[in-house]
Amino acid sequence: MVIASSIIAIAVSVFMVYVGLNHNPMGDFCTNPGEPNCNINLIYTGALSWFTPTFTVSFVILLFCY
Repeated sequence: MVIASSIIAIAVSVFMVYVGLNHNPMGDFCTNPGEPNCNINLIYTGALSWFTPTFTVSFVILLFCY
């Protein structure tokens, strides 16, 4: 049951990140904000944003608790 819940939670979170990156009206994740075509800054989005460290810590806690 824990594995099924984890898979559903990961799928929902990946979808939300996908939506957030595609619907980026202020250009927060772009290397060229204000341009019509957004080049996503993967270093900021993946390593330096709040999502990756929070998800990693949560996953490690989940892994060791069950």
